[in-house]
Amino acid sequence: MIKIGKLTTVDSTAIIGKNCDIDDFVSIRKRAIIGDNVTLKCRATIGLDCKVGHNCFIGAHAILLNGNENEYSTPSEIGDNVLLGACACILPGVKVCSDVVIGAGSVVTKDINKPGVYVGNPCKKI
Repeated sequence: MIKIGKLTTVDSTAIIGKNCDIDDFVSIRKRAIIGDNVTLKCRATIGLDCKVGHNCFIGAHAILLNGNENEYSTPSEIGDNVLLGACACILPGVKVCSDVVIGAGSVVTKDINKPGVYVGNPCKKI
């Protein structure tokens, strides 16, 4: 079952897995892929072609970006079991591996290849 909140926009080309909980005012853009058991809190944005793995939590106002939102985009991607804190931002083309926690308000400017807890702007492992 998928729960979708009020005034949420999901593009018809997006793919959403099973048992997802999508809060109010969320935006899921073209060709985005959302895994199973994902929670997206209010005003989260999943950009064009961006990917979210299974068992992830995306906090309020968090965003996965891609470059120009056109054919030549550079989407961001997060693996399985990722917690993305409120207002966190994954910049275009950045990939985050599985089993990572990104602190609230953090800006991920480069790939994260090792599990752990990351915070700050730019985001660093603690």
